[in-house]
Amino acid sequence: MHWGHAISDDMLHWEYLPVALAPSEPYDNHKEGGCFSGSAIEHDGKLYLVYTGTTNYGDGFIQSQCLAYSEDGVHFEKYENNPIIPHPPEGYDESNFRDPKVWNSLIARSRPIFCL
Repeated sequence: MHWGHAISDDMLHWEYLPVALAPSEPYDNHKEGGCFSGSAIEHDGKLYLVYTGTTNYGDGFIQSQCLAYSEDGVHFEKYENNPIIPHPPEGYDESNFRDPKVWNSLIARSRPIFCL
């Protein structure tokens, strides 16, 4: 699974940009896995994508939370220390650990808050 990327000034006419995220690393590169859903935030002029990486090492799917960023909003780089959250909290299923959300908080103005 990939993250497509398009922009529009009027929500009717779209310009398609290069793919934002594609499977390429051990934590997100499996034919039935990939770069699953997540969310994005702008902070200090950079765009950050927090997404679920899904893979399978032979004993079932494993999902982890990963980070990518962009200086120009078009070309994205995966964070070198991914996954940022490699395993779910105890008691949660590793095959259903997805859909991270991130937003700016009025409480923590100096940095984004990542929530699952």
